[in-house]
Amino acid sequence: MYGAYPRLFELSTAPEKIEVSNNLDDWDWEDALYQVDYLVDPSGSWHVDAENIGWRNMSGEKDFTCNSASDWLREVAGFDCAWSMQIMVHDQDNITAYVYHHDSPTGELREITRIGG
Repeated sequence: MYGAYPRLFELSTAPEKIEVSNNLDDWDWEDALYQVDYLVDPSGSWHVDAENIGWRNMSGEKDFTCNSASDWLREVAGFDCAWSMQIMVHDQDNITAYVYHHDSPTGELREITRIGG
């Protein structure tokens, strides 16, 4: 019977991944901003739930509004020291990020959801 065989390959539902740091050279930083613009569409209002924050492993949440990829990254990171981030884009409204810096070398979890456009 045609079509009775199991599918060998499923369409990928794995999230898109962006790796970015605020220590990138100008060319790589612009590339990272382009990826965030394309995959996330950062303009609008967002809610962030964070866990494992800093050396005291605290939790917190915040809402923010932004209009650019650089503002979005700055708000998600949450501080001005040197950081790197792995961003997993499940869809443009649901994003997971891990932020690494000197007070949290094992990473801080950020669950990011769009709350308005």
